[in-house]
Amino acid sequence: MKRLITMALMAIATVAMANDHGDAILEIGLRSSYFQLHDSTRGPDNHFLGSLDELIEKQNYVPLPFVNIRFGKYWALGLGYEEMRARTWSRPDSVDGEIGHSDGTIEVSGPWISIQCYYPNRSRYTPFAEAGLLLYNAHFDHLDAWRNARGDVNSHILDIDDENGYRLGLGCDITLTEDWSLVVTVERTYLEVDATYYLYGDVADEVVFPLDNTRYGIGVKGRL
Repeated sequence: MKRLITMALMAIATVAMANDHGDAILEIGLRSSYFQLHDSTRGPDNHFLGSLDELIEKQNYVPLPFVNIRFGKYWALGLGYEEMRARTWSRPDSVDGEIGHSDGTIEVSGPWISIQCYYPNRSRYTPFAEAGLLLYNAHFDHLDAWRNARGDVNSHILDIDDENGYRLGLGCDITLTEDWSLVVTVERTYLEVDATYYLYGDVADEVVFPLDNTRYGIGVKGRL
């Protein structure tokens, strides 16, 4: 809830800054993305938790909103919303007939803010670089078969802390018309989430899930 309030305040501040600067340009857009985790597979002696040795990206291609305030030709302040999901997985051993299983899915979502630096030129392609901060809410969506194992309600609980991440990225605006542009981005996100594993109400383990990733995005934006 606090992070949603933070996002709302950031949005209000962004619009206010655009109104207060006569040379500022407000851009609003939607962007779809695909991400790849950097540390998603572990060996037999280095599991994430228990038998869990793999994180599988769950992609969501629904376009998410973002806002930019352009200050002159070179600089912009960006604000948007992002989400990411990774399913935990235990790969099968070499035993014949054994199949893998999941305990649930790690879910993170929240607002981000970034500073962008553009390189204007005479072509329709305007490259830019960005550095940003992400304010994530984190949650673990338990599978009932694991959470209520052997018929014991809430016998296994994984509580994940909210985390902040940071990002470096490159992108390019491709002019379509005077007011509309296509946006292509490649972003490197640095993020780890801490979690506490409870077994029958008692702390059984502390774990860190590495969610560093590279995200590829494509979207469209318009100037108001």
